[in-house]
Amino acid sequence: MSNILFPKIRGLAWNIVKTPTFSTEIQESLAGREVRLQNFQNPIWEYTLSYEYLLNDPRTRDENGQTPLEAIFQRREFWLARS
Repeated sequence: MSNILFPKIRGLAWNIVKTPTFSTEIQESLAGREVRLQNFQNPIWEYTLSYEYLLNDPRTRDENGQTPLEAIFQRREFWLARS
């Protein structure tokens, strides 16, 4: 498990959505009985974030020297650790 945090960027809207994803196989016999097989114990959580604005102004660089737009798209280690 990685301890990399999502960057804090101004412009985040209020509608953050957290959705669980389950994986269950359903097997049905000829007699009509069902057996459900759980593929993984815990759900995989998907987060949807909405930004009202993302600045790409060189004057708004953070301590890493990135604009807010660059901070989201150039954090490859964050995205690759979760895919």
